Amino acid sequence: MLRALLLALVLLALLPTTTAEKEPEWETPTAGTVTGVAASADGELLAASYGTRVGLWNTSGPAPMEMWTRGPGVTSVAMSADGRQLVASEESNYRLTLWEDRVEDWTYSGVLSFNSVGISADGAYLVAGDETYIYLFNLSRANNNMLWSYNPGSAVVLVAISPDGERIAAATRSGNLLMWERGVSDPLWSYTDAAAISDLAFCLDGDWLAAATPGGALVFNSNSNNPALEFPVGTAFSAVAAHPEGKLFAAGTEAGDLYLLNRVNGSAAWTRSLEGEIASLTFNGGGSHLLAGTAGKQLTLLATGNGEPLWIASTTAAVTKVATSWRGHWLLVGMENRLALYYEPILDNQPPNATIVSIAPATAMPGWNVTFNGSGSDGDGGIVEYRWFSSRDGLLSNQSVFNSSTLTTGYHTVSFKVRDNDGAWSEPVTREIAIGDYPSAEVLDVEPCSLQGECVLLYGTEVIFRGTGLKLTNGSANLTNFSWESDLDGVLSTAAEFSTTALSNGSHTITFRVGNEAGLWSPNTTFYLRLNGQPICLITEAPLQAELGALVVLSGAGYDAEGEIVAYLWNSSLDGVLSARDSFSSSELSPGTHSVTLQVQDSDGAWSVPATRTLRILSPPTVTANCPAEGEVDKLLQFSANASDADGNIVLYEWDFNSPSGKLIGTPDFFDSAPEALKKYDLLPPNDAFYTAVVQVTDNDELQASDTCTIFISEPPPVTSAGNDDGFSLDLGEVAGISVTLLLGGTLLLVVLMVGGTWAFLQLRSTQVQPSQVATPWEVTQAAATSRAQDKEKHLDYDGAIAIYEGIGDKKSAFRVQKLKAEQSSVKVDQTLSPQRISKGRRKRVRRKPAAKQVTIECPGCSAQMQVPRRDGPQVVKCDACGLTGELEL
Repeated sequence: MLRALLLALVLLALLPTTTAEKEPEWETPTAGTVTGVAASADGELLAASYGTRVGLWNTSGPAPMEMWTRGPGVTSVAMSADGRQLVASEESNYRLTLWEDRVEDWTYSGVLSFNSVGISADGAYLVAGDETYIYLFNLSRANNNMLWSYNPGSAVVLVAISPDGERIAAATRSGNLLMWERGVSDPLWSYTDAAAISDLAFCLDGDWLAAATPGGALVFNSNSNNPALEFPVGTAFSAVAAHPEGKLFAAGTEAGDLYLLNRVNGSAAWTRSLEGEIASLTFNGGGSHLLAGTAGKQLTLLATGNGEPLWIASTTAAVTKVATSWRGHWLLVGMENRLALYYEPILDNQPPNATIVSIAPATAMPGWNVTFNGSGSDGDGGIVEYRWFSSRDGLLSNQSVFNSSTLTTGYHTVSFKVRDNDGAWSEPVTREIAIGDYPSAEVLDVEPCSLQGECVLLYGTEVIFRGTGLKLTNGSANLTNFSWESDLDGVLSTAAEFSTTALSNGSHTITFRVGNEAGLWSPNTTFYLRLNGQPICLITEAPLQAELGALVVLSGAGYDAEGEIVAYLWNSSLDGVLSARDSFSSSELSPGTHSVTLQVQDSDGAWSVPATRTLRILSPPTVTANCPAEGEVDKLLQFSANASDADGNIVLYEWDFNSPSGKLIGTPDFFDSAPEALKKYDLLPPNDAFYTAVVQVTDNDELQASDTCTIFISEPPPVTSAGNDDGFSLDLGEVAGISVTLLLGGTLLLVVLMVGGTWAFLQLRSTQVQPSQVATPWEVTQAAATSRAQDKEKHLDYDGAIAIYEGIGDKKSAFRVQKLKAEQSSVKVDQTLSPQRISKGRRKRVRRKPAAKQVTIECPGCSAQMQVPRRDGPQVVKCDACGLTGELEL
């Protein structure tokens, strides 16, 4: 475990860091916005204008070689390809200034402000535009003679001259575009359909001109004002650049979109979106790359072929102008108050490569003819010179192929090199030959390599070497010795054939030679192979588990001692290939246990041993709560839950039988490992007719789910005695307001008094009793009830009677219902019901109190009226007024 941890720490320490953003070689502040930049073809001289200054720099650093002060408002600069001529235009002094070899050579004062200046590549012709005229000067004549000037009728804001100086173009403030031949002062043509023109660019031979306008990018043949290409995109173009060949043109918009336009088919070869308005564009001299600078503080070097950025740099300030050397390796960038120089080595001149095709024979007797054959290649130019040298005889030839029969006796180390058109020499390549009676050696096979091309093997692979030797003549000494050597591992074997798995990691030059009985050895025969160490990888970030649907982040890293990591491959045992990036995230992993592996591939194609992590994607449980639809206070109710878990089992059920929030908060009312639960409610819901119950389940991974259900709870129905057909019933709790205890006591007393002649007396008197006409004390008609209800809080119909909702204080206490018998009777009905909430669309809950049914009778002794319960059969009654007691049957 400790070794694995140390390996991981070493790996992290060795991992390459993220590629740093492109940094300038140097950068310097400027006293104002840079209005123009220029570079010589070799990039060794650099010029810029800003404010009142014109400066000249080289590539060594930000300190200027020269700094000239002009009048306020230097508007532009231009430089010849060799850097000898430098010209600047001024706004306030209406002046042009020419420097030659860093010395002020000539000035010219115009009518009004000079806005733009240009110069041909050879420095022979200068064009400039001011607020009235366009001027063309021949700098090769004495006093830089003006060839002609022309008034286009509007201020000249832009000028351009083809590199060969044969074509001149100008744009006016009114949007006119004009073209001239160098030798004629009158325009060859004009184009007047543009509202404005913000940039101009000629291709290398001057045959094609590009213009950026608010309405689109335009491309003209130099001989016609009819655009060969119009490319509108609905937004204004701000910058253009012409590919040297004149077939492709770059155009950028104010919105930051960059297009490579194909003049032949009229379409965009590719499009890129950059940050901010594209301020300036330029191709390198070969047209392989395009440099773009934006007002959004971005500098981008792109491959012309596919538009892929070689790099993107963030600049200190908004870019205003860009220029490059011919190859494009030096890149000068003008900004608002800054000037910076970048270097791109890929675009610098790369040295050529030399190859010895053959030297035959490699072993020869003195005087034999030996043929030498070599070649060279240069990716950014051509081969112009060849050199062959011998370690014994010196310079042999400056031809790629030649013969020699004058080589001296002995071993020769022959070297060969080539020079490109930029003056760079290749690294020399060597071959050994022998002049004399030397044997020759030949490598027959190196298995599993091919003898042609580069051989790269995985470290630890078994390699089999086979070689042989030849005598120079039949009379030469016999071959007796063999030698295999590696420049890394030393002597490998002294046999003609052998195998090994012990070659060191790295590049090997394998040398084979043979010796004879005379002690003479053959020239060396060499073979190249490389043992590639297997890359290693590490999963640096991976959770042990995650819930289904959660975002899972996986990160890894790789390291290769000989090269770089070029590919990543993530796999899951459940989901297959996950990603081909070093780091990724996903929320779509399947539930279950994943064996996640990462492999990396190096630049030689070797894959690492997989790094593995176990990742569990947990599936949360599901649950449905089952509640009784309704129940009563103090009645035992049964609850249950239907729960399941796709990757485990439910271990806990927790219940809250009264959850106002619908969530389980705090300590549950009941918990168990079984899904059933019992509950008895001892109170009605405080604010509603329903209780909300919530059940929460927990699975064996401690994941939870919950569900809710509601139960309608009411009071139990009242306990009632059997009644007559009229629906009357007698509640034993109270009779006519008299407690049950007192009534029973009185009844016992009456039973005692009934002894003797009481029964006869009552029978006699009963025939004289007449029903009294008693007015109902609470006569209510429908209209009267409605009127009374207006003084109450609410009234409503209930079962054919008038129900009046009465309030006592702040507590709404009861409904009182008076029901009038339809028939005339001396019996008053007073039915009292318990409070009931009546709400629309909701089941009503009714609380009932015992109903007392009474009749009014008149005492035969004193005619006093009294109320007694109405019962079936005889009952004993005592008059409260006179004390008369008797038995009564209703």
